[in-house]
Amino acid sequence: MIIDPMQKQNRNNSWELAIEISGSLGGLAIGSGNRPTDSAVLDAQARHAAALIPTIAKLCDRQSISLKEIGTVYLSIGPGSFTGLRIAVTAARMLAFAQGARIVTIPSLTVIAQNGIGEKNSPENLVVIRDAKRKNVYAAHFELVGEQFKPRSAPREVTPADFFESLPKPCAICGEGLSLYGDLAREAGLEVLAETKWKPDPAVLFALGCEAARRGDFVDPVKLTPLYVRRPEPEEKWEQMHGK
Repeated sequence: MIIDPMQKQNRNNSWELAIEISGSLGGLAIGSGNRPTDSAVLDAQARHAAALIPTIAKLCDRQSISLKEIGTVYLSIGPGSFTGLRIAVTAARMLAFAQGARIVTIPSLTVIAQNGIGEKNSPENLVVIRDAKRKNVYAAHFELVGEQFKPRSAPREVTPADFFESLPKPCAICGEGLSLYGDLAREAGLEVLAETKWKPDPAVLFALGCEAARRGDFVDPVKLTPLYVRRPEPEEKWEQMHGK
């Protein structure tokens, strides 16, 4: 039976699931009552479609619940791995259409930005970067507001050197793009956070998702698409071949 995903949530669907598979190392967090109670790590090889749903099912088994009891999905929506994002969106849609689960999306760079919280002197300005290939990065600029980093700009694709020079100083930086452009960031006077701060944490996604859910920021699964920032390369090549 197909359930209208926008209908009122069943009171038995009280469990929440965070899906973060937008980068090289992904993970899941599951919980109830706005609190994660279990998690699982997914490496680059294990985050594909064949592994994602079975891993979610294992988390449910460990919590002694059924898959049908997942009523809210918190989704790291990108930018990041095109493959990971497509799989995550497909899984979220499946839960929405099959059982009426509601979906909340959080930009992946926003999830990573919260890793700057808890630093000895939390920076007022923080940038997160991810490799976008073609010598560019996906980047977003954040500022510390209270106890959370809020975006000053939407994620976009930029040239690292020019972008780093344009930033206000002092400014900290984190994200997996530093594995390629860390030296360039240091030369531009940015404070490079420890490598342990570069990857998204599913528990952080869970917390941000809970906040958004309390505000009622749910997404229509029919309109749900990954935040790619730029079009996938196969689409660009198709347009070039066909003169579009």
